[in-house]
Amino acid sequence: MKKRYLILIIIIILIAVALAILGILFRETLADFITEPFKTTSDTQPSQTKPSAPSSPSSPSRPNPCANINDTYELPDFNSLLNSMKDEPFVQDFPKTGSLRMRFYHFTQGCRIWDKSYYISGGTVIESNNKADIDVWMHSDYVEMFKTKDLCEVLETSRNNGDFGQWSDLSQTTLLWRYKSMLKYKDCLGV
Repeated sequence: MKKRYLILIIIIILIAVALAILGILFRETLADFITEPFKTTSDTQPSQTKPSAPSSPSSPSRPNPCANINDTYELPDFNSLLNSMKDEPFVQDFPKTGSLRMRFYHFTQGCRIWDKSYYISGGTVIESNNKADIDVWMHSDYVEMFKTKDLCEVLETSRNNGDFGQWSDLSQTTLLWRYKSMLKYKDCLGV
């Protein structure tokens, strides 16, 4: 009788260990699945990374190779972009409890130069570099496309061309809850 209990206990322990191992594997693949929409093109292109935080005062400062470059890039018409974005359904439907920062950049001599940043929240868009729930960035060459295409078409084009990145510090659950009214734009955001 004791032998049967011992065998039963061993079987239960083995099943528990197998389930724990499967749980760990499943959790990793689930985490990859959940965070996949928020990976940037930097995962395949090293020059396209999330903007790094400034170095701390205690760390020795390194010379910035991009500080003194001759930038000859001609900026697109950002004023028309701001005007056209104000009428976008995506912007009009954006919740008051949420925020998105859209940044535009270009490269000169291998250095990323940030051109303009726009802050979208509660149906409004302003030129600002405020911290937001979601950061998206794309090359400034796409600004001219806003004259003929809507925001979602431009985002999809820049994403398909590898000129788009996005980032959020919020969990997938928080994002889904806060932006539940924006689910009709999930394809636009690549979710």
